[in-house]
Amino acid sequence: MMKKTLTLLIAVVLMVLSATPALADDGGKGKVELKTKKTAAIVEGDTAWVAISWKAKKADATNFKIVATTNVAGVTITYPDNTDPFSSLMDNDTLSANETDFTSLRISVPYGITKVKLKVIATWTQDGKDRSKDYKVEVPVAKFIGDDVAQVTTDVGTLSASAPDWVEVSWTGIAPVLNDVQMTVSGPTGIVITYPNARAFTSL
Repeated sequence: MMKKTLTLLIAVVLMVLSATPALADDGGKGKVELKTKKTAAIVEGDTAWVAISWKAKKADATNFKIVATTNVAGVTITYPDNTDPFSSLMDNDTLSANETDFTSLRISVPYGITKVKLKVIATWTQDGKDRSKDYKVEVPVAKFIGDDVAQVTTDVGTLSASAPDWVEVSWTGIAPVLNDVQMTVSGPTGIVITYPNARAFTSL
């Protein structure tokens, strides 16, 4: 009888000891994972929104917000109007446990660069504690390819030979940014062409 009782006690002790490491490993400690290491590309000279995805592990991350900075000259970063001066999540500021949501940034990039490296600082509350962590996110920059402008007006109508008049020619900008636009016009022999303000060219 004593032998059977001893065996039972040993089995119970082994079962408890084997379960202990699993409980200690879990600990109920939540964390936040960055799911987007590289965003969609932005065309050089353009301004666009990019999305950065996040996932909360084990526990809800509340009051979630991010701010972003970069060392790349000429790049500007702005946030949604309803959260400025930071960005939060799509619906609210809670990143539910084991669910993925995203934050948005509006980024303007100049010409002549190929990528933008962001330092993203996220802050949130999880397991009753306020937390903060720095993350790195890359924004690729694509080269602009194609015509800068497209002509809209192809016919300005009939003009009087005896009464000079101004004519308007419309254009569509295709490139993200066009600065210092200047245009000159040539015509048949005998046609006199002048520009506003006695300049040697016309502009927008």
